[in-house]
Amino acid sequence: MLANNTIVCSNYLFGMELMFHFSNGSRLEHLAMLIGGMVAVFRIPAVLFGIVSCWIMLALFTCKIGLAQHLHLWVALSSGTDLVFISTFSVFPENSYIGSTWWRISHFPGQFRNYALCRYLNGLNDFALSVRIIFIYFLVLDFVTYNPTSNFPARTSKVWLFALTSVVLAVITSSSTPMIYGLWQHDGVFLCAPDPFWHSGQHKFYWMHHLCLVDGLVPCLCISVLCWILHRQMKWNNQFLLYLKQTPNSDSIPGLIKIGRELELQDFERNASVVFAHAQINCFCRLGSCSFKCVWYALYGMLTYGSNSQSLGICWRSTMIIKASIWEFWVCVEVILVSFSILWWMCRLPGMQEKTNVRKDRRNCSARCHCVKERISARYYIEKAMKQNRGAQGQVRQRYLVLEHLRELKKSLYETHEKDLKSFSLISKSSKTTTIDSLKTFEREVRRRSTVSAVSFG
Repeated sequence: MLANNTIVCSNYLFGMELMFHFSNGSRLEHLAMLIGGMVAVFRIPAVLFGIVSCWIMLALFTCKIGLAQHLHLWVALSSGTDLVFISTFSVFPENSYIGSTWWRISHFPGQFRNYALCRYLNGLNDFALSVRIIFIYFLVLDFVTYNPTSNFPARTSKVWLFALTSVVLAVITSSSTPMIYGLWQHDGVFLCAPDPFWHSGQHKFYWMHHLCLVDGLVPCLCISVLCWILHRQMKWNNQFLLYLKQTPNSDSIPGLIKIGRELELQDFERNASVVFAHAQINCFCRLGSCSFKCVWYALYGMLTYGSNSQSLGICWRSTMIIKASIWEFWVCVEVILVSFSILWWMCRLPGMQEKTNVRKDRRNCSARCHCVKERISARYYIEKAMKQNRGAQGQVRQRYLVLEHLRELKKSLYETHEKDLKSFSLISKSSKTTTIDSLKTFEREVRRRSTVSAVSFG
């Protein structure tokens, strides 16, 4: 508003319309517009291909493919987070602004319709950004804490706990955006941005929080440390594999166990290498965008310090265009990586089709090809080792017959002493002892009776 009570409005309605409503732009601004146009050209095909590939991966790794260390479950959940990320990127209004002139699209953005949509759409966008990088952090953490030499199998409850924790943390980190964002007007232009009602110190704290947690600077640094630990674990695993391969194979049961352990360690080595590369690529992409934001904040502070109102307006226009274009460029790179992740998993896991078992159900026409995943456990590796070592199968059959005879003997002994066992089980329930203690008591009683009978016979 001027001194004569007249309102001077700009020739554009929204702040992001600066992307295509300026005529006297500088070369740097035109370069930013060119980058935004390239993002617009690749955005729609990348989003469509990404949505289709994420649904394919979600269906394959949920129903058909089973991998060791529950990697199939991790990939299915990761495909779900990628689907949320791509869908949010495709419908978020700022992304459509950049390429609207390239695709000849004109629409009223949803975040400017009311105050609540401005808040919650930005909160949804921040949730999609944070949940993906936090989920990758927990994926690497699960492989770092996994011990391939342990006899205890990994449980799916741990994977679901990590997934739930990542969602909760993403909700907490993105909850500040609906609080501070608002729909307001500046120089005749509507902006959906942090509300000037808040103090400048709170704005600075929000931007630091957004950079460190929402954009993923701190999770990326933690992922880098975990990747270094995982790389050391992979080197130790490789040395252990070389030692096992130097040991000659045999047709005995210990040789069969050794081959099964080799196969298990090979699966862990392959899965860990895939997770390591997947985390490193996504971490590098997110670190690049965070580094750009840090540089942009520093340059914006230096350019706006001590400037007059006219130069400040030009600086605000230039920095807004450059920030939006380059930031969307990094997000588009991440979307392209997500879109082609199906090719990555298929190329890096060539043996995963061997871990599937497909059966046909003729009774149900809607389930003609029902997929059943094999459970990847220690027994799976022993059976696979038996297929490779034919000589050990005979010994396994002999040991199996011995075990069957022992089971029959155990069953007959229980049937013979059924009354005594019931009496001792009642005693154990009354004294709150375990079944093992009652069996030990029963064994001592049998020994005492046999000793007494031997003495009386003597």
